[in-house]
Amino acid sequence: MSKQKIKELTTVSSLLIGGGLLLMFLSYYWGTSFGEIWLESNLSSEINDYNLLVTTFVRNFVIIGSILFGSGVLMGVLSYLHFVYSMEKVHPTNMEAGAIEVKQ
Repeated sequence: MSKQKIKELTTVSSLLIGGGLLLMFLSYYWGTSFGEIWLESNLSSEINDYNLLVTTFVRNFVIIGSILFGSGVLMGVLSYLHFVYSMEKVHPTNMEAGAIEVKQ
């Protein structure tokens, strides 16, 4: 794997992790904001509908953020493992090269 591909995977992984954390931590703020926008457009709605809608928005943001965060971490770990495995193929360790000396 080239260094350019590793940089690209690291960038994408970091963006996924950052976006996921942002969605998870700001889910309450964005959920209530979208709920207030909905409430302003539907003036004849009840408070129970508003509470249900805000709860649904918050949960959706947490779920989407968790999926993005998990996929970013998974991509980072897999790209790291692929990098380490490909480096072992290029530079084998002494054990794999058969250079073990036995002292008697």
